[in-house]
Amino acid sequence: MTVTIGDIVRIGPTTHELRFSSSLPDPTFYLFRNDILVDTTKCNCARIQVQPRDLIDVLDVAGELPTPAVAGIVELSWSSVAAAKSYRIELEGPPATWTTVGKVNDAGTRATFTTAELPPSVNNVFRVIAIGADNNESAPVSVTLNISRHPAAPDVTAIMNAASKKVTFALAA
Repeated sequence: MTVTIGDIVRIGPTTHELRFSSSLPDPTFYLFRNDILVDTTKCNCARIQVQPRDLIDVLDVAGELPTPAVAGIVELSWSSVAAAKSYRIELEGPPATWTTVGKVNDAGTRATFTTAELPPSVNNVFRVIAIGADNNESAPVSVTLNISRHPAAPDVTAIMNAASKKVTFALAA
């Protein structure tokens, strides 16, 4: 039903201990990393290895799957165009303003470009322009992406007061 993630404690370079609770009376928890089930437990805590950009979900209903979300990075891929030597990838800024974000050489059958991290809930409009050996350019082909992703983790610091044994958490400036 509803899982609340409480404490997250880093206990190793990539290992974290998570504590969570459920609105169900006797739940079984299902832990997912990047939409893949990695652990099932009756305990309200688990240790899990996490790499940068991993997405962690904890659910308490058997068969339920995590909500689809991405880390905000997209791979654009397209079939090569005859006589193209390269492709220019542009991102639309303010309406009708285009910025070059990449250039990909033609690899023969397919071309791919991996974006930088994109902001969530914004229409990101990309266009690809084929460039021939004679430097002539094709008409642009556009694609619009609206990213739905988990929010980024906040950047926090923890300060331990040795005398009072209290920990203060603060958002980094």
